[in-house]
Amino acid sequence: MKLEMRKIGTGPKPIHVEVGGLCLEGELWRVDSKLFLLEGKLHGVVEVACASSGVLFNKSITQEVLFCFSDGIYQGAQREQHIGGGRLVDTMDIVESLDGCIDLNALLLAEVQSIHSDYHYKDQSNS
Repeated sequence: MKLEMRKIGTGPKPIHVEVGGLCLEGELWRVDSKLFLLEGKLHGVVEVACASSGVLFNKSITQEVLFCFSDGIYQGAQREQHIGGGRLVDTMDIVESLDGCIDLNALLLAEVQSIHSDYHYKDQSNS
């Protein structure tokens, strides 16, 4: 799902995207002329490899997420910035969009790849 930034308003817009066994549900809204926040929950089951044995197993994922997007290169002067009702965001974590769109499928796919690249242990699969 690709969303054009110019069409996103200041009121929360519900989003729901599923990729690779994970689901991202939450709300997306404009907090500044060029900044957008997505606050929600990432949940689902992902097949990962055990770091010690190499055995594949399903790992349950449930976590709160907060993404900040910039329409173009972010020009913030500080390392951390309060945006969207006092939320503190590390400006190094802002996702910059150079085409004026937020690609939620690509974002979720990147999260799946990040989970795959982490170390997982089968005996700790429920944590």
